[in-house]
Amino acid sequence: MNKSAASTLKDYQNFLKNYPVDYFTSDLVSIINPPEEKPLPEIRKLWEDFLPTRKKDQTLNFYIHVPFCEKRCDYCCCHSKALEKTDNIEAYVKNLVEYFRYFKEVFKGTSFTNLYIGGGTPSVLSEAQFDYLLKNLFADFSFDSDGEKTCEIHPSSADLAKLAVLRKYGFNRVSFGVQSLDPAVLRKNNRGYQTLEKVRSAIRNAQGLGFSKVNADLILGLYGDSQATFAQSFSKLMEIGPYSIFIYPLKIVPTYIKKDSYRGNFERHYKSTVNFFKKLQRLAEKEGYGAPYDPDVFLPMNDASAWAFEKIGEEPGLKKSYRAKDYRKILGVFGAGRFSMSTIPSKISYQMMAPIDRKPTEYSCSARTYSPQMEMAERVISSLCYNHYVDCLRFEKDFQEDFFKVFYNALENLKALEAVEVKDDRVYLLTRNPRKKAAYMMFFCDPDENVLRRIEERRNLASDEEWGKERGIGWLRRPRPDKRDLKKQSALKSELDKLCGSFEGKTAIIDGKVTNVGKRSFRILSKEGKNFEFLLTPQTAIAEMFFDDKGESYEKSATLKEIRKGDPVSVTAALGDKPQALVIRKITVVNWIDGKER
Repeated sequence: MNKSAASTLKDYQNFLKNYPVDYFTSDLVSIINPPEEKPLPEIRKLWEDFLPTRKKDQTLNFYIHVPFCEKRCDYCCCHSKALEKTDNIEAYVKNLVEYFRYFKEVFKGTSFTNLYIGGGTPSVLSEAQFDYLLKNLFADFSFDSDGEKTCEIHPSSADLAKLAVLRKYGFNRVSFGVQSLDPAVLRKNNRGYQTLEKVRSAIRNAQGLGFSKVNADLILGLYGDSQATFAQSFSKLMEIGPYSIFIYPLKIVPTYIKKDSYRGNFERHYKSTVNFFKKLQRLAEKEGYGAPYDPDVFLPMNDASAWAFEKIGEEPGLKKSYRAKDYRKILGVFGAGRFSMSTIPSKISYQMMAPIDRKPTEYSCSARTYSPQMEMAERVISSLCYNHYVDCLRFEKDFQEDFFKVFYNALENLKALEAVEVKDDRVYLLTRNPRKKAAYMMFFCDPDENVLRRIEERRNLASDEEWGKERGIGWLRRPRPDKRDLKKQSALKSELDKLCGSFEGKTAIIDGKVTNVGKRSFRILSKEGKNFEFLLTPQTAIAEMFFDDKGESYEKSATLKEIRKGDPVSVTAALGDKPQALVIRKITVVNWIDGKER
């Protein structure tokens, strides 16, 4: 085996131990190409530059996000929150309209391929709010007549009046998030208010209003569900008769894994789904529904993909369908609303993370700029996440580049590791293990073998909290203390107590965030907004304090190099003309899952 390839692989594997990528392999893109703040006026200019160069057949979709739900389901991995009394949906809708108007002139003369309203739960909007939003949307933007116009709807809030407003503005598809029809499963997942009658009524109302496509979603792998109960939900839904039923895999989120050690249960459940698919296929055929030909392609656990069962012989008449991402082609997406994602092909992808309660000219988004190499790497990762291979001919058509030349070094390393196979103009990844896949994919993101250095440079600019939050991938893992560590922790506490003891009556504890770390001094901005500078001496003790999700804490020794700008800290200091830092504690919050830290 190539020693260089083996050494690099080991570096990648060690690095990935810090990240929960085992169910979200595509998170690699966010880790390797980190987002940065970019002002909305600058993004507006990028759209202005892109649109004249857009090919006539290039898909350009419009997405609107409504980040509110009546209640938040335990399993949900979407960007949403349960409604509170302080949430003003009316103001949110008006801010969306102001955002539309900011881009109105940019897209003048442009027709969007498809439209999708998602969430959250868009049906928390009232009939009047839907009407106001859509009236302004269609006044400012144009859409292809043969494309989908879709809205996600919760069956419990899908009253006839709201559905009628959608039809009034030309919506031809509605998607109901059913997830399960088993009352016990719904209760265990904080969704017990949904009933079979509400689902039946919502679907029948949509059919009666003339939607071309009426879809219902189910989730495979919910806590408390089994293959038998899931098959019953599937059969009941087919009896009601929507045009299509999409079955999504459960996307694990850290809070959900805590339920009854559910991670192990889910893994066992998921491994049997290929055989289970055959049973679902037989059930579907009896009820006149067609099934996807290859379940393994349509059901990875890291993207919004699903098994799609559609009624045989019913042609809805729509030539185009909505996608936010597609491993087969380059899409453009214009998003609006908090947490919405947008993509300007070959230029940038960005997300509206902040509330949209400010003027568009003052707004900034979390954006990842594409280099040509990074865009190609992201395509490779998406392809390998979906179906474990890269279509090299398709790659060459989209990028006008030879895949084998662009990724020559990566392929040579992966061949040496016996990790890939080239067959019929396709490059196959030979493992389905998510952690191995993630490590192998990093070779495609590292043509110059400097990806870990780039990540570390970006990492040094942010605290652990900021680093995790901006990626949505949770906290960095750290080893949980064993008995030896706990003994050291006790000794450390005694040393710290002794150090502070001689200054009794002259000390203060200052909590804040690091603004600067020097060789002889240390600065923080306190929670009260005051700036403090503390002198550092050879006796200054530095400790890292961990708080877990149960409120328990422990400490370990640390060095000054482990304190970075932006880190939350607590400084025990001796007061005087020149305050002296006695103990600096870096505060780190962690979440424990099945004995592992996330």
